Amino acid sequence: MENGNNLLTPEQVAGILQVHVLTVYSYIRRGSLGAVRLGRSYRIIPEELALFIESNRVKKRQAMEVNSPVSHPKRGRT
Repeated sequence: MENGNNLLTPEQVAGILQVHVLTVYSYIRRGSLGAVRLGRSYRIIPEELALFIESNRVKKRQAMEVNSPVSHPKRGRT
């Protein structure tokens, strides 16, 4: 890393991922998104964000399963 100018705030990452900022903090706490703690705040290295996105990429087969209709049996009916 050349300098600290390319570190991202959790708010910026939330905007990029289009999720709530608390979701980003949750990813950091769980360890699924690498971050650097500076005092009381976190910063995310862009390479860590790229790894996070890649590790959560939906494979072609998974995407097809999500889009296919699934029939569910009736629940609790006799």
